[in-house]
Amino acid sequence: MTTSNGAARDSSNRNMKTAIITGSNGLIGSESCRRFAREGYAIVGIDNNMRSYFFGESASTLGMKAELEAEMSGYLHEGADIRDMEALRAIFDRYGSDVEVVIHTAAQPSHDWAAKEPLTDFGVNAMGTINLLECVREFCPEAVFIFTSTNKVYLLPAVFGEQYVEHIDDHDRHAWCDDRVGKAQQVNASRRNERG
Repeated sequence: MTTSNGAARDSSNRNMKTAIITGSNGLIGSESCRRFAREGYAIVGIDNNMRSYFFGESASTLGMKAELEAEMSGYLHEGADIRDMEALRAIFDRYGSDVEVVIHTAAQPSHDWAAKEPLTDFGVNAMGTINLLECVREFCPEAVFIFTSTNKVYLLPAVFGEQYVEHIDDHDRHAWCDDRVGKAQQVNASRRNERG
């Protein structure tokens, strides 16, 4: 069997505890890969390098992908977009009940960028989360789902300039973030309540 990017799935990984980690080539995702690999998990990393779309080629995560592939023999990379339900279903179907944990770190993290493309932002952050939760429910309902998110915006005057920070109303800034992140958190909580 092959992964969606053409890599063969090692048959020795069948019936091996598996961690699916979205945003696997980002900061939190890559460290999660390393941690769970040390714990003896086969790692399925899902990352489509959308960070380069959000922030330009200098923000590409392809270097981290190469690092993880070089240092972890049990790392399998999937270049799927979490908005693509069929691609996710194929991945989850492939690993099924071997999946013990799903760590969801994939996100569009910039609140300023979100204002430029709100539908893309909502698709990645909210619909991507719903898609993953549905796949867990269908293919590995006993798996632990770890959802990472924040509604905090760190505007350092040294980075953005005093005049920029002075003109942002704290309440408005956090209301936008709370609403956007809150939608995905509400869905996650309701799914968790359904499972008990």
